[in-house]
Amino acid sequence: MKKLVLLQGIPGSGKSTFIKQSKNLEPYTLSPDVYRMQLAGLSMTEDGLMRIDQSVSNLAFKRMLEDLEYRMKNGVFTIIDATHTHSKSFKNYRGLAEKYGYDVYLLPFDVDLDTAIERNSNRAFYKQVSNEVIEKMYDNLKAFNEDTRSLEEKTGIKNIKYIEKIEDIYVKPTDVSKYDEIKVIGDVHGCYDVLQEALGELNDNTLYIFTGDMLDRGIQNKEVLNFCFEHMHDENVIFIEGNHDTHLKNYVNKTFPTGKKGNAIVPQQFKQFTLPQLLDGLNDTEKQEFFLKLKEFCSVLKDCMFISYSVEGAKTQYFFITHGGVTFPYQPIYISSIQMIKGVGPHEFDVDSAYSKTTCDFYTKRTGYDYEMPVQTIKVVTQVHGHRMSTNIDSVVDNEFLPSGSVCLEGSVETGGKLVVYTIHKDECDYEICGKLHHSHYVWRGLNTYENKVFDTDKILYFGTR
Repeated sequence: MKKLVLLQGIPGSGKSTFIKQSKNLEPYTLSPDVYRMQLAGLSMTEDGLMRIDQSVSNLAFKRMLEDLEYRMKNGVFTIIDATHTHSKSFKNYRGLAEKYGYDVYLLPFDVDLDTAIERNSNRAFYKQVSNEVIEKMYDNLKAFNEDTRSLEEKTGIKNIKYIEKIEDIYVKPTDVSKYDEIKVIGDVHGCYDVLQEALGELNDNTLYIFTGDMLDRGIQNKEVLNFCFEHMHDENVIFIEGNHDTHLKNYVNKTFPTGKKGNAIVPQQFKQFTLPQLLDGLNDTEKQEFFLKLKEFCSVLKDCMFISYSVEGAKTQYFFITHGGVTFPYQPIYISSIQMIKGVGPHEFDVDSAYSKTTCDFYTKRTGYDYEMPVQTIKVVTQVHGHRMSTNIDSVVDNEFLPSGSVCLEGSVETGGKLVVYTIHKDECDYEICGKLHHSHYVWRGLNTYENKVFDTDKILYFGTR
């Protein structure tokens, strides 16, 4: 999940010990010292001691930041185990956090100077640093803490927050019981007419959660995106990111993967059909306005939603909602965004049956799962997702098959199938199916045309972003 935690403290303050004792945090941690040792092993000092080589620090940080960016592209929760004792040490994270939409937190380790020096003397010989280095870092950190500016001003990182422990950033269920009902909507794929048929005019007393893939493949992408623009800041409308929505984020952030020659690798349907349709008829000023609004929409997309819904006298219901579907309800921060978006396993994998089996085994047998990984502490969490049709929607509607623990909302609406809406009422949950669309999604497979208009997609692909 898109969260970055920066540890802060002088050598001997307990940062690395905290990571090691936490067990499950080590796979999520990057440390400059590890990169220094990978680059240079140990280096002999002038007084005959073997220590971590500080002369490779610049290259170590460069490699660490490259790996951090790779993790951020995939939405992996990351901890940086470094001292961060002065404002300049935060500059490398600013652009990355904004580019990939990460929430950033600072976890301080406060310790007095004498204790730090004593602990340092008891560390593994190669990890020890001189007392002079510790004293200098102590003074730097003291100056940082005495600086009266806000944490955001001192670090230059927007919305950075202090935390006291990792559990402070755990995803907790959002209570949505104030709504009369919740509607969870499956993949829309640019099918505006059927979306209108399914929802009509939005009701303030209903919570609407879209499981992603709002665009691509259908022929009404512009209308659907205008719907998204209209409602992206509504309190009762939530958009979860799907793999096709990621194309929009890559477009506005210039983060499409690149080929060997440095050219952007853009999905053909997005480049040749969806994007030209979105920009059709806009002049240069309107295109700039569109780009800014699209960037704003991308900023509100969520990895997941974890909600609770209850009514007086009834048991509280819990729902974990993603686009792609997962196979076990671990604490969401430990699940990468890419797995929430693309789902666990290949596209044809039956994630619903897998989720039902793993959760049933865990809650009844208490065997077979990673106890060192935090699990959502709620006893029963129903999963809801789109992306892949791992259950037969027709049989669900006919009550021939009711999924246990995991609900699939993919109905292939863009190929003349159905838009699936899962409605959670005060006393029950049910499916609503909206009728077929009489058009094909194969339009994009043809020439670079839309309504007999030809577009130079190479020129419009990065309009306003160069």
